[in-house]
Amino acid sequence: MLHRSFPGSAAYSLEAFIGDVDFVQFQPQLSVGGMLGSPSSTAAYLIHSSDWDGAAEAYLHRVLSCGSGRGAGSAPGTYPTTVFELAWVSANIQSYCSEFTEETGRMLQQIGTTLKELLVVQDGLVGGAQGMCVDADETAKTVFTLNWMGIPTSPDSLIDRFESSEYFLSYGHERNPSISTNAHVLLALLYAPETTRYTSQNAKCARYLCRVWWESDDLVHDKWNI
Repeated sequence: MLHRSFPGSAAYSLEAFIGDVDFVQFQPQLSVGGMLGSPSSTAAYLIHSSDWDGAAEAYLHRVLSCGSGRGAGSAPGTYPTTVFELAWVSANIQSYCSEFTEETGRMLQQIGTTLKELLVVQDGLVGGAQGMCVDADETAKTVFTLNWMGIPTSPDSLIDRFESSEYFLSYGHERNPSISTNAHVLLALLYAPETTRYTSQNAKCARYLCRVWWESDDLVHDKWNI
């Protein structure tokens, strides 16, 4: 499973498999030179692969020069994060701001156009950036943001790819579900066109979220920070 030709979430942490697998077999999972957008995983791949990879080296140079460190030596945990930044920031602005300036409105429309184009190119699914492993979290945030903007966007691809028997998966191959991912999926479905078509999926997300809250002893714990 690790050596699939399409991106899988395990590729984000190849450093955990040093000495156990032949990293050269992960080469097909590179996207714009990076291993699932993870500088550390890409570095592990480059160091421990039996063949030097110029694209991975160029990616790490970009990370160090264009990332948050700006050449100072530090590197972000993930790069690039185009969809993540555009979708999440826009969703928060629209959720908590009742009035926008004309300039902000224009910027949001430009963001909406960009996100819609990415969804079309990638068959209704997105990841942290174009070409990266798609996931339910980024896709749900993007679908929610576009519908909130008044750009009709179907969640059908999200449902087809990530719905399971009791909840929505984040990536498609994982041991445990995510609370925040299912909350974001529920929002995306509630704001989707013809939302009554998705009654069963809405109920599934709501049941899962209520069950997790009911069964928790104290604060609920997600697979990452909520």
